[in-house]
Amino acid sequence: MYLDTSQESANAWKYFLTKAGRAAIQDQDWNPDYTEAYVRRHQERVPDVDPLVIRYADEALRSYINGCYLASAIMLGGAAEAAFLDLGRSFAKWTGGTKGDAYRTFVDGPRQFGPKFEDFRKKIEGRRAELPETFTDQMDIILWSILNLIRIHRNSAGHPRDVTIGRRDVFNHLLAFAYCLEKMYALRAFFDAHRSTS
Repeated sequence: MYLDTSQESANAWKYFLTKAGRAAIQDQDWNPDYTEAYVRRHQERVPDVDPLVIRYADEALRSYINGCYLASAIMLGGAAEAAFLDLGRSFAKWTGGTKGDAYRTFVDGPRQFGPKFEDFRKKIEGRRAELPETFTDQMDIILWSILNLIRIHRNSAGHPRDVTIGRRDVFNHLLAFAYCLEKMYALRAFFDAHRSTS
C-alpha cells in the first residue's frame, strides 16, 4: 500500500493499495504477502493438517513478513519436516506388519530429516505401481524437489555461516511449500484409506 499525499491537508491523505496489494487481497490461492489468508488456506485446503505444521508455517510467515529470512527458512523447514513425519507414519501404517512397525520406529527415531527423507524416497520409488497416477505423475517435482529445496535452505540458514537467503527466495519457498503440503496430505489420506498389496 502507499500513502497518497497529493492533498494539501494531511487530514485528507489516504492509504491506497498498490497493484501488488490488490492482487494479494484478491488472490484465491496462497499468497504469503496476504498474511491473514496464507495460514488459513492451509487449514481450509488441508483440514486434517497437524497443528504442529501450522505452528511452524505461521512462524515462517511471521518471520518472512518481518524481514527475518533466515529465521523464516528455518521455521519453514520445521513445518516441512513435521508434515513429512506425518506422511511417514501413515506410510508405515500402509505398509503394515513388521516392516511397517520398523519403519514407524525409524520415522519417530532420533535421526535427522535428511536420512529419513532419502530412505522414504527410496522406499516409495520402489512401490510406484501401488500408487495412483495422480501422485506418481508429479512426485519428482512436487514432493522430492520442493522438500529437498526447503531442507537444504533450512540447513544453510540453521548453521552459523555467511549465507544469503533473500525475500524472493523465502516468498517462493512459502508458495512451493503450500502446494507440496497439499500433495503430502493427499498422499497421506491415500495411505490411511488403503493397505499395501506387497
